[in-house]
Amino acid sequence: MVGGAPPLPFTEQTNVAFMGTLVVSDRGRGLIIAVGEQTEFGKVAKEFSEVEERKSPLQVKIDELLGRLLAYASSSGIAVMAFLGYLPGQPFLETVCQSA
Repeated sequence: MVGGAPPLPFTEQTNVAFMGTLVVSDRGRGLIIAVGEQTEFGKVAKEFSEVEERKSPLQVKIDELLGRLLAYASSSGIAVMAFLGYLPGQPFLETVCQSA
């Protein structure tokens, strides 16, 4: 068979050290059989990078609510500042420009 046997599933592999494996005592030798996206870790990382990020319906509603709330709050703040500037007798258009 050309190219060797097909790789065993992750759960059936024995005598294999994966990235991050620690040796607590003694010593040993290893043979690197895969790097990058060909490793088990690389395959998982590749799958995660292909996942499309979507917002949940709750996140969408919160974004809409915060957007509206921010618009209302800033508009109200400008209106209050313009009104407070108009009270002492300044021209209305001037107080609005200064408020914004």
